[in-house]
Amino acid sequence: MKLLITGGTAIAALKLLKAFENREAVLADYGTVPMLRSAAYQMISLGKKNEEIVAHNILNICLDEGITTVLPLYSFEVAALAKAKVLFGEFGIHILLPDDQALPLYFSANQTPKLNDWAVYDSGKLLYASSDNVVWQTPQDNLNGAFAWVNGQHSLITI
Repeated sequence: MKLLITGGTAIAALKLLKAFENREAVLADYGTVPMLRSAAYQMISLGKKNEEIVAHNILNICLDEGITTVLPLYSFEVAALAKAKVLFGEFGIHILLPDDQALPLYFSANQTPKLNDWAVYDSGKLLYASSDNVVWQTPQDNLNGAFAWVNGQHSLITI
């Protein structure tokens, strides 16, 4: 199972790798990126940034690279990929984002939370928490994605 994290040249992407130490990870970003490969990850380019076809572009990369899970970090990718979760699912690709209907509860395009206290969930299951000082999940939550704890609430991590 191969994981793609977008925003791969950002510090946030490198921090989030901690949640996926047992998975093969690909860090991807737009434009020119250093083509690195280490024991923990490899880096690839997503090509030229085009917000109008972002879901199509990422789907093609996933199919070409054998990606099975995507964790998008750019705020411009979030809405497009949340809407395309069913399409990606038809190709066996899991998007780590809340469902399109639940997205407004956790995401604002104007908000970029800091990665102080954060956690990663997959379909309600806690994969990793940076701190055990925070109550990360309440019974009504079925979280999916990478979240920061901001003002007592989960906020989707974006850059």
